[in-house]
Amino acid sequence: MDTLMQSIVYAAHAYRERLCRTDSMEPFINHALNIVNFLIHRGGVENITWLAASLLSHIESHQFCNDEIRATLGTEVENLAFRVVVATKLKNYSLLGNDAKTVLLAECAFNMMCLRTMRLDKKTMTKYLEDAEDAVAQIGNVNDTLWTHYHDAVKMHKIKLD
Repeated sequence: MDTLMQSIVYAAHAYRERLCRTDSMEPFINHALNIVNFLIHRGGVENITWLAASLLSHIESHQFCNDEIRATLGTEVENLAFRVVVATKLKNYSLLGNDAKTVLLAECAFNMMCLRTMRLDKKTMTKYLEDAEDAVAQIGNVNDTLWTHYHDAVKMHKIKLD
């Protein structure tokens, strides 16, 4: 089984009890797979390691088993996914390489586009936007297409909040 398929299986197991915070309450694995699809089709990313790490980047740090991921998916995927998880937890993205920053920028862009389906009050939505703006400011423009998608989605939500 190739790395991407193995990461899908691993992520599906890790997210098996988790639901999206959207109106549909669909399984969280759908969200993770949509981000990978977004990375490929909107961001032009073809690096299998980046795509595999993206699938694992929402695993809670207490569930993140480095040895198991390394044995199943390899050191490269484990290392990148872990860096993304830790940076997200610490909200410190500035020291990440372009690989991790691209994964995170895609997640920010995709999540901004999905905000309209989440049940958030104005205060929570504002906080979510502020956190995303802080993250993207640290990440920087590592992919022009993803950068544009992110900023277009943010503009739409800011107009909605005003």
